[in-house]
Amino acid sequence: MGHLQQDRRQRRTRQALRDALLGLLRERRYEAISVQDIVERADVARSTFYEHYLDKDDLLLGSQGVFTNPSQPTLPPDDADTAILAPARFWFAHIAAQKPALAAMAKDTALKLALENLREIIHEDIQKAVAARYPQDSPAGVPAAIIVEHLTGSLISLIAWWVAHDMAYTPEQMNDMFRRLALPGLAAIIGADIAARPDDSTV
Repeated sequence: MGHLQQDRRQRRTRQALRDALLGLLRERRYEAISVQDIVERADVARSTFYEHYLDKDDLLLGSQGVFTNPSQPTLPPDDADTAILAPARFWFAHIAAQKPALAAMAKDTALKLALENLREIIHEDIQKAVAARYPQDSPAGVPAAIIVEHLTGSLISLIAWWVAHDMAYTPEQMNDMFRRLALPGLAAIIGADIAARPDDSTV
């Protein structure tokens, strides 16, 4: 079997497993779903499941799972040092693309797990953005770690609220509102010049 053909077969298998889990989530709670349930729904062998995923959490949250961990585009070199809020724009767009999966997870522990996993990823993204601007420490006596924690908490809270309210606002609207809420505090810490930048790619 050629490499390309095998690649296609692997993608089809992963998609079948993701679809099976989403279908089951519409019928029962995440805790009540077993790997056996998933492989039977997907019509694949149990050994095939473990060729692709460690367990059902990996199928839900892993890099090839239902709630994927995408690669964030690299910011242009000139903007990277001021991109503290850039991850928000990316994540609102990504969450919007995950709406069908999130709808299946609604009011279930699967959604809680997804948001907990997302918080860790967002924390890492913001930490990198803050570190790029302040390789040593931030001014005004506020440690970079506290800035990261504050922005992470604010962003994940807004995402959770947005998901719970059926994503009534567009990703662009959510990003704009997050920036309006976050920029005054950032400006007080790292200088009023940051608030004057209107482009998402630079703050």
